[in-house]
Amino acid sequence: FAPITALPPGAINSMQTTFGNQYAPKVEMSSVAGQWKKGRLLGSALCAMKEVNIIPGDAKSAESLKQFKQQIKFLSQFKHENIVQYYGNDTIEDRFYIYLEYVHPCSINKYVKQHYAAMTESVVHNFTCHILRGLAFLHGQKIMHRY
Repeated sequence: FAPITALPPGAINSMQTTFGNQYAPKVEMSSVAGQWKKGRLLGSALCAMKEVNIIPGDAKSAESLKQFKQQIKFLSQFKHENIVQYYGNDTIEDRFYIYLEYVHPCSINKYVKQHYAAMTESVVHNFTCHILRGLAFLHGQKIMHRY
């Protein structure tokens, strides 16, 4: 993930939904390029961005794009404090971008690698509780999470 300091077009509308175990409005997977006009800067926010190169005829590129679109399909349907929030996507030239909630400080994997010696039971407990709440929400929606 590469953090960016401005939300993509349409992100504010999808962020204004209520929190809790409710569905977020369905977001179309088409590009929003040309559907907005840049105005003066109102503020900024941090979000994560995934990108994939679109290489016509390349099987790996096609598979990555397929996985991204599947991820969008699921993430755009749900809003929960323990599920990464989907803000939108865009295609610019030969790249496809997904804009997601930035999770601070980093991934659990990276955190464990950086703080392995200092991992306390309470830190592990905190991570575990958040993960289990997210999984319980997904299971309640009849979705199985696989890594």
